[in-house]
Amino acid sequence: MHTYIHAYIHAYMHAYIHIHPSIHPSIHPSIHLSIHTYIHPHIHTSTHPSIHPSIHTYIHAYIHICVCAFPPRPQNNGSITQATIVFDRDEFVPVDADELAAAGVARPVLPGMVRSMKDQGVGAEVARPKSSCMLLLRRRATSNLVFVAAVHLDSAPPSDTRKVLQRRRQLRALLSEVSLVAEMLLQAGVTCAVALGGDFNATREEFVYGNLPAFFESSATMMVRPPLRPPQEPLSVEALGGAIARIDAETGGLVLLCNGVDRGELVEATLNPAELPGAAGGRVGCTRAGRSVVIDFVFYGTVGGSQHAELAASSSSAAVSSVRVLASDEETRQAADQGCGVRHAVLRWGSDHLPVACDIRV
Repeated sequence: MHTYIHAYIHAYMHAYIHIHPSIHPSIHPSIHLSIHTYIHPHIHTSTHPSIHPSIHTYIHAYIHICVCAFPPRPQNNGSITQATIVFDRDEFVPVDADELAAAGVARPVLPGMVRSMKDQGVGAEVARPKSSCMLLLRRRATSNLVFVAAVHLDSAPPSDTRKVLQRRRQLRALLSEVSLVAEMLLQAGVTCAVALGGDFNATREEFVYGNLPAFFESSATMMVRPPLRPPQEPLSVEALGGAIARIDAETGGLVLLCNGVDRGELVEATLNPAELPGAAGGRVGCTRAGRSVVIDFVFYGTVGGSQHAELAASSSSAAVSSVRVLASDEETRQAADQGCGVRHAVLRWGSDHLPVACDIRV
């Protein structure tokens, strides 16, 4: 069974705006990662009636005016004013520590949010994502497990060296948390799919190069309009620390390095090859209105050689069938405009971030 993962992210609006977006006919997610949505409670947006997710995650959302519909029988996990995961309780059920213990997991720990590495007991670093939510779900029909995480990292341009370092530390905490869950399940022989999505507030290259000169010399960074401004003082190589990500040489997608998951990698599942440097057609990559940048992602992987996840469209280690392109070429072009991009995005999607999505098999 294919599962649709969709990240719908980040809306800033004012109380006087009344938005009535048109219907997008192709949005039918089973898993919908909807990250970091700010919508003023006095704005009345019409709902996309064709969006019927089984799992829906939000950060800072006012549910009653969101563009995306919620599952038919929703159950909320967490506070809606922070990161939360809403799922269809007819299709999924949350897995608790008692169920894991019965499956042979010794000392099961399932934190509801990403902790700092200090709180995880694996280091001294106190950074963690500004908002996050994690949930282990079991599909009722198959008993297959999927570990879902939604995150929001600190925002600031790459010229802000302090925030670049903070995002790097936050991502380390996230990957460490996923590793702990993966290794816990592996010890008991439990298999699981992993879906990680959110507003990372940085392009692919930042997680590889920081804001060192190599970042600004990369072809992807040089394509960004308006151009990204270099810092007065970039991160040092020492501050950059060990690698946490790489750019896949074949696909051009971002790969997060994560111990415990299969192949040690979580692969960008929402990569649109048409947006990469040198691609035919010249599609503009944009998930954050006002600039031609992609900073919102869904990553996917498996734990324990999970047989219910299948590699199809990508030759990398991602167990993903295909990316779903929801925004048209014209919509991304309009959204990337420095002057009117936010207006275009908000009128179309109810958000200053554009959605990214993919199909996976769970």
